[in-house]
Amino acid sequence: MIHHTHIICHYNEIGIKGGNRDYFEKMLVDNIKNKLDRDISNGFEHARPRTNSKIIKSSKINSRNSLDYKHSKVTANIGVGVKRISGRIIIRLTNKEQMKSKFELILKNIFGIANFSFAIESKQDIKILQEDCWNLIKNEKFKTFRVTTQRSEKNYPLTSQQVNEKVGDYICKKLEKDVRPVKFARSGAKQFNRVNLKNPDINCFIEIVDKQAFIYLEKIDGPGGMPVGTSGKALVLLSGGIDSPVAAYYMLKRGVRTDFIHFHSTSPASVGKVKELAKIINKFQLNSKIFIIPFTEIQKEIMAQTPPKLRVIFYRRVMLKIAEAIANKEKYLVLVTGEAVGQVASQTLENIAVIEDAVHPHTNLVNKSLLNKKTTTDKNNRIGVGVYIPVLRPLIGFDKEEIINKAKEIGTYETSILPHEDCCTRFIPKHPETRAKLTEVKEAEKNLNVEKLVKEAIKNYNSEKL
Repeated sequence: MIHHTHIICHYNEIGIKGGNRDYFEKMLVDNIKNKLDRDISNGFEHARPRTNSKIIKSSKINSRNSLDYKHSKVTANIGVGVKRISGRIIIRLTNKEQMKSKFELILKNIFGIANFSFAIESKQDIKILQEDCWNLIKNEKFKTFRVTTQRSEKNYPLTSQQVNEKVGDYICKKLEKDVRPVKFARSGAKQFNRVNLKNPDINCFIEIVDKQAFIYLEKIDGPGGMPVGTSGKALVLLSGGIDSPVAAYYMLKRGVRTDFIHFHSTSPASVGKVKELAKIINKFQLNSKIFIIPFTEIQKEIMAQTPPKLRVIFYRRVMLKIAEAIANKEKYLVLVTGEAVGQVASQTLENIAVIEDAVHPHTNLVNKSLLNKKTTTDKNNRIGVGVYIPVLRPLIGFDKEEIINKAKEIGTYETSILPHEDCCTRFIPKHPETRAKLTEVKEAEKNLNVEKLVKEAIKNYNSEKL
């Protein structure tokens, strides 16, 4: 039995990052190492005698959190367990083939990896390469094959094509001696396993890098995207339904680390459910934080002071105001929701615009000087006068079936469909407004002390690391 010695990880988008590529590569190495350290304690060679923490100075990009390319402190692994070599990341394995499925499961959930392969290490000597390639494929079942070489070591005396030809010729000769003919029903003639460059049954991949050579037969798809942590951090409004966990997934795929905020009524089941969803999403990142906001008293106030048809609009507006206040305090760059156009009454374009006005006031209806405020509170310590934070909606153009399929794929669907009491469906009117007018909403809002509601919510919230 062949024992794999290494895993070769490839990436796509990181390779076109130019001067910032070093930063993204090191973040991906860090993420791989941290996930393996967390989930597999003895399946790969740690070899972490020391790490090299250094300042990356490759860009003038700045942000409101710690991800400043000019001054970011990134841990760069220099051990032999996980390392970068010539545009790829190589993981050295211990002799534990039974852990292959666990490695595969973990790497499929690390954003930034385009594909990965379980490989054996060989030598760059062409004779040894020929023999090792034959030993790797001789027990496989196939009619046609090809050899595909990638030569990153440009001082190697043979070109990639020459390696393909020499190894392919060696395998053909071995197959002839091995006498494994293929019968064709029509003619009854016999034909030996042969080379097929366009559609082979098996592809023997060779990578010549640095002073090493690696051989493998399969490329396993990774999730793609960008390494988590390279694009800042977001606060996701996690409702407990199907949509918001999928929205969090797509933010993570673009390198955005996600924490969560949940508004609950009186149901402990609702809180337990969203914590479980957050833990499932954490398989795509190392950990997260969740903010739990009591919302029942706020709902009662909205019911008492606003027209029934606008209740859901005000639920959502106040939620965004509270989320914005916490985001300013905790330095999140964006808010994220799972909204999709037309999916429910509050998600028509008109209602989305009116709801977002809570954190992005229309300039013709508010004091324009507020738009340039750079502090999270004014001199009277009023909440909500701070930096206006974008609201992103990764699912805005998705239909429900697409969202459900992705939820099933990432493992959140079964938890999302468990029954729970959702704030926005509690005390919902029979005929909610689907085409809200901002002037009407602003007039009705005069009956609410929104600032007081937000302050009370901030006082009473709980947070928990997951």
